[in-house]
Amino acid sequence: ACISSPSCWRTLGPPIFQWSTAGRCRPGCLKSTASTSTPYRSSNHWYIALRSVSSVVHHAHYVTLLQYLYFPLCFAKEKMPVRKRQRVDVVRENELKEAEEATPDHKVMCQLVDENGVATGSQVLLPASATPRQLDELLSQMLENEEQRSVPYAFFVGGEQVTETVMENLFKMQKDQFIEKQLKEGRRVRQQDVEQLEFQPPEEIVVSILYKPQAVFRVRPVTRCSATLDGHSEAVLIVCFSPDSRVLATGGGDKEIRIWDIFTSTPTDVLQGHNGWVQVLSWSPNSKYLVSGSRDGTLLSWTHDGDYGNFKSQKYKAHTNYVTHVAWEPLHRNIACDRFISASKDASMKVWRVGMGLQFCLSGHQSCISCVKWGGGGRIYSSSQDKTLMVWDDSNGAAVASLRGHAHWVNFIALSTDLVIRTGAFDHEEKKFDSPESAQEHALKRYDAVVSRFGGTERLVSCSDDNTLFLWNPQKTTNAVGRLTGHQGAVFHIQFSPDGTMIASCGADKSVKLWNANDGKFIVTFRGHVAPVYHVSWSLDSRMLVSGSRDSTLKLWSVGNKELVEDLSGHEDEIFSTDWSPDGQRVATGSKDKKIRIWVH
Repeated sequence: ACISSPSCWRTLGPPIFQWSTAGRCRPGCLKSTASTSTPYRSSNHWYIALRSVSSVVHHAHYVTLLQYLYFPLCFAKEKMPVRKRQRVDVVRENELKEAEEATPDHKVMCQLVDENGVATGSQVLLPASATPRQLDELLSQMLENEEQRSVPYAFFVGGEQVTETVMENLFKMQKDQFIEKQLKEGRRVRQQDVEQLEFQPPEEIVVSILYKPQAVFRVRPVTRCSATLDGHSEAVLIVCFSPDSRVLATGGGDKEIRIWDIFTSTPTDVLQGHNGWVQVLSWSPNSKYLVSGSRDGTLLSWTHDGDYGNFKSQKYKAHTNYVTHVAWEPLHRNIACDRFISASKDASMKVWRVGMGLQFCLSGHQSCISCVKWGGGGRIYSSSQDKTLMVWDDSNGAAVASLRGHAHWVNFIALSTDLVIRTGAFDHEEKKFDSPESAQEHALKRYDAVVSRFGGTERLVSCSDDNTLFLWNPQKTTNAVGRLTGHQGAVFHIQFSPDGTMIASCGADKSVKLWNANDGKFIVTFRGHVAPVYHVSWSLDSRMLVSGSRDSTLKLWSVGNKELVEDLSGHEDEIFSTDWSPDGQRVATGSKDKKIRIWVH
């Protein structure tokens, strides 16, 4: 029976599907076929059985439908109508294929160079579409050392990491050069002019591709709060993990120091003795000693029984004003790890030996000393509110050099070797050493690995209330390597990445910025905080960092993807201090809400 006109649809209703016209039926045609109740499928049609007891009138003929009718339905995949979204996807795929076919296979003459600028292998003619994976394969063929081949590398062209292809980096450089040229000539730069530019492979120029080793291990991002540590009765001003990552020391406005077991999140000891806020804490590189500095101008050195119990103190009436910073002599220069230096608002610095007292004083600054660092090459570095930095001989305290450039007081300084000096022989491999000498040897090996990236010298960076950072190579020259501008407010804190290749800075403009530690070039700005950012801390593998802010949040940033990974809330007031444990497993934060929070993956 056929239904070919609307007048015949009263019983069955109008056709729902578009029927096939290939051979058996025309559009709108319903055809019954005597058969069993098993659906039958031909090459061009799908038949389904429909149960019906209705009758229809067609051309004045009365036809009683069979109990089962078979409708040839065109459900073949190639016959189904294409959705709009599918059509759009197909068009895009075709456009991409056409673009790939139309894109010429550009070639670029390249030279791979290491962090010291030394060429590796010979010049190679590469396709501009070369990816990081292809570059890594090429580098593996050039490296002779088997140990070096097993390390993953990151590649940089024009100061930017190659994430997709070499051509993308080169094209970005060409756009930047075009914009710079237009501005120099006094012309207006229009967005459409930049977008109309076409990639031109550099001719008669060898493109340098810088490669840097990455950590062979990965630190997992912190995503949740595993513990909230209560105990302080006033704001928590400082949090500091021990170099072996077993315990956490915290100090605050209640004049107390608390030692926390990281694995049980319980306090193991409460240390008392200061008459003012405890705002400075520092562990010796071998984890044997802890020094605390207070607003009352006193220092306390704490010695434990080897298992972070039974702490005993020695008190030093150190300064006439509050203590601002403390730094320990590196393990590879002092096997006993028993010497440290303190800095104060009274413009003086003093070197102490645990159990023996004062060794000598360093004087030369005219105002409050904001920060002090004990370098690994026999030098001590200090910064002051008198706008200067000074370099000192660590054997006798003699002034070696004065570094000038800032227009306002200097808030903080950081060394490219900070992490390896802080942790001594402790690293992610968690090696056990038979003797202090073997631990010292390992500490020296770690230190040399970092300084070798800068020609055997340490890099120093300073930040100021003048909104700038200065990058220094003080072991070679008193002139700044670079002046780093971009912050729109005072810069509060800075820190080198553990591998020494990047610098993170934060400040009053609510932003976190990354800089190249080799030449000081700007990398990226992380925005997300809604109040000034006080503190930053790096992960052990240099792939992530966290920032603590007055807005009471901790934010986790990805360096590779240049984006926010986690926005961690929980504190009820501003975060004063952050610390990422040396083993990379957890982050600690101290807040004005009197609480310490531990963050883990």
